[in-house]
Amino acid sequence: MELLLLTLLSYNSVLAQDWGVPDSAYFLEPVFADNACTDATVGFKLWTNHDPEGFVVYIAFEFTWSGSSCIESVVASPLPCLPDEAEFYCDIDCETRYGTAEYLCPFEPFDCNVLIFEFKLAVRPDSTVQIDIVPGSILFDTWYSAWEPEYQDLSVTLTAPAPPATIYGDADGSGGVDIDDVVYLISYIFAGGCPPWVLNNGDVDGSCAIDIDDVVFLIFYIFAGDYLEPGCVE
Repeated sequence: MELLLLTLLSYNSVLAQDWGVPDSAYFLEPVFADNACTDATVGFKLWTNHDPEGFVVYIAFEFTWSGSSCIESVVASPLPCLPDEAEFYCDIDCETRYGTAEYLCPFEPFDCNVLIFEFKLAVRPDSTVQIDIVPGSILFDTWYSAWEPEYQDLSVTLTAPAPPATIYGDADGSGGVDIDDVVYLISYIFAGGCPPWVLNNGDVDGSCAIDIDDVVFLIFYIFAGDYLEPGCVE
C-alpha cells in the first residue's frame, strides 16, 4: 500500500511539473508576394512543448480580423515530428470575420517544439488588414505536462505596399514596358492571373476595359513604336 501511494505521488508530481520555460505564441512578420494580387502570408507561431517528457495532443484557437479582405486559408506547417494521424481543421466565416483552427492527434501525441499556422489572404495595394487571436481562446491538451502558456503579440497588422507609379503599359509594375507586360496581360485575361498593379496601366488602348485589344495594342507599341492611350479603368 505504501509503495502504491508513493508511486501515485511521484506520477502526480510529473503531471504538475513546472519546467521553467513557458510556452509562448506570437505573430511573425508578414510576407507579401511580388505581384499585383498582393497575396500576403503571416505566420502565427506557437511554442508548444519545452518539456522533454511531455507531449501535446490537441491545440485550438479562435481568430478575428478587420479590413476589406477575407482570410482565404489557414494552414499548419508540415513538420517531420508530426505523426501521420495528425488532423487539422479550420473554419472561416468571411461575413462575420471569425474563424477557428484545431490541431488534433487522436492516437499519438506530437513531440514538436514549435508549430506555425500560416494565414493566407489577398491584400490590395495600400489597404490594411488586422488579424487578432481571440484572448483566452488558445487551448492546449497535453500528456505528462501542466505548464501555463505565456502569450504575447496576439495581433498583427498587414499593410500592403503602395502601388507603383502610373506608367501606361507597365502591367507587371516593373517600372518599364516590355514583353513581360504582354505576358502578364495575357495571363490576366485568359488564365485568371493577377490584375495589373495599376489597372489603368493595362488599359493601353483607352477603352476603359482590359481585353485582348490591349495585348495587341501593347505589342504594336513595343515592336513598332506605336503610341499608348491613357487608361480609364479606374
